[in-house]
Amino acid sequence: MRLFLLCCLLAVVSGARLHNSSPTPASPRSRHFSSMRPHARYLRWDEDADRTPGGIADGTLNVKLDPNDPDSPHLMLRVRMVFSSIQPAPKGNLLIHYGGPGSGASSLSSYAAVDGYDTWMISQRGIGNGANPALKCQNNSHLPTKTKGPYQISDFTDCPCALLDDTPMIGETWANIDPKSESQVEHLLTLMSKWGKRCYDSPKFQLEGKNGRTYNLLDYVGTQYLAYDIELMRKAVGARNISCHGYSYGTYVCGVYATVFSSNVGRLVMDGNMDPMPQKEMLTSGDAQQNDKAVAKMISNCAEQSDKCSLKNPEKEYTEILEDIRAGKLTARTASGKAYPLQVGMLVGWLQAEFGSNTGRGWAQVTKLLGKLSRASDYARRTEGVEYLLNGFCRVKGRATWYHYDICVGPGQTHEDEEEEDPDTHEEVDILGETYIEQNAVWGADMAGFYRVDDTMRLWRTAVERYGDAGIGAFAANLAGSFFWPSTASPTPPIGNSKIEALIVGNLFDPSTGYSGSQEMRRAFPNGALVTWQGVGHVLPHRGYSYDQNATDHCNNFVEDYLSEGTLPLDGVICKQTVPIPVA
Repeated sequence: MRLFLLCCLLAVVSGARLHNSSPTPASPRSRHFSSMRPHARYLRWDEDADRTPGGIADGTLNVKLDPNDPDSPHLMLRVRMVFSSIQPAPKGNLLIHYGGPGSGASSLSSYAAVDGYDTWMISQRGIGNGANPALKCQNNSHLPTKTKGPYQISDFTDCPCALLDDTPMIGETWANIDPKSESQVEHLLTLMSKWGKRCYDSPKFQLEGKNGRTYNLLDYVGTQYLAYDIELMRKAVGARNISCHGYSYGTYVCGVYATVFSSNVGRLVMDGNMDPMPQKEMLTSGDAQQNDKAVAKMISNCAEQSDKCSLKNPEKEYTEILEDIRAGKLTARTASGKAYPLQVGMLVGWLQAEFGSNTGRGWAQVTKLLGKLSRASDYARRTEGVEYLLNGFCRVKGRATWYHYDICVGPGQTHEDEEEEDPDTHEEVDILGETYIEQNAVWGADMAGFYRVDDTMRLWRTAVERYGDAGIGAFAANLAGSFFWPSTASPTPPIGNSKIEALIVGNLFDPSTGYSGSQEMRRAFPNGALVTWQGVGHVLPHRGYSYDQNATDHCNNFVEDYLSEGTLPLDGVICKQTVPIPVA
């Protein structure tokens, strides 16, 4: 669950096309336009936009589905900008991308604005509030009309992109199976290999062009197309260049833009980096390694603080919890009286999400829940721990499906955002599951590789002896996701530029975008500098939100100095952890 998950450039100078110029439609000279008064053909601010210094404006960017095809249909992408308090903005335009794929323009607040910049965000194709068509399913979920089971996924949704009946729930780096069971993995991969075509053929993705030809949106949602849209935004506001600050998948966005449109890049910050080489197998192996590393760090941290940790013998207790799950001993009772079992995949998926907490609070939650599930706890507490996970992941229209219908169905299968209130109790619930179709679509388009089920099973058999439970869980989930995406890939180029002075930031124990990704991104930008935070969590914490405030403020100073003055820190500088990672 990459929760905070950027980009950079190419140009048309005085109307003449450079060797790496954009395929987006030509626009008049940039000096005629500004952020407050953009080219109306491409960018229109909403009527209620506050187009004053320091104001916030929402608007719509009009882009071609295929920038190389004048007959292709148009898409309207939402953008939001916080204008610099000084106009024109002395430092130009700054794009922020929080990652995902899934973060949209509405994520931008005035808090995120950087002094001296017109700061903005964009909802990429098919993503965010107002996306039309949207990648996610919308208003398709419902509770079953039949009063007696057994129930299937199709009883809860009529969306063509929902997973096929009998498919376990999947997330970004987990699947609701035992990821070390060959039969369960093969069952999941077989169903996922059959799923994508139905989604790809969904009527909402079929768009008609001027020539009467039908285009499929899913062929045009990759990051390369987002780079074209960013370049069009640059032209629309008359910017000489765009600076970019990306988090998580946002580092890939910023990196692709900086590679494709390198002449138009200002300053480039990439925090929590994806691997700069667009290959599915590299992404899959990286996710496996970093999830295993996070579990190892948790066990080590707990052992070092045994007087505070809920697990008194953390390695032994963690191993026993997994053994008990596989033996069917960790269950919760449904309304019908059935003992509903917890799966290894769901547990390690939840661990990965909590390990992504860069405030440190999630790490304390992990040891607290594992303490409940441990054999050292009584039956009631162990059951309470199982119920918490099932209630968080298995929900449709706010209702716990595992409890009421004896089946786990949730947003990882319906691909629709879930309600946060239980319709029976009217209490707020902690939604743990997330849709995964946006990541599937973008990474399926971005990354090369074409696979059959037999191919992916060979990869799994090689990996199962190499990785632990968290690692092989992430590995299997990646195979199930983008490896069978039905559209032909439109890969980005390998990311990098030898001249751009990029600032690369990496967390040593980042479970979502491993530290090796930041090292490789630094190699891809040899004129840049790498800053390392020794702590945990996904991406560098914002000021005021860290368990080790002095250390992370040290790192944030480097980022702010670079964005403000263009000054890179010494390459390889370390922000040393000074406070222990929280435990419960």
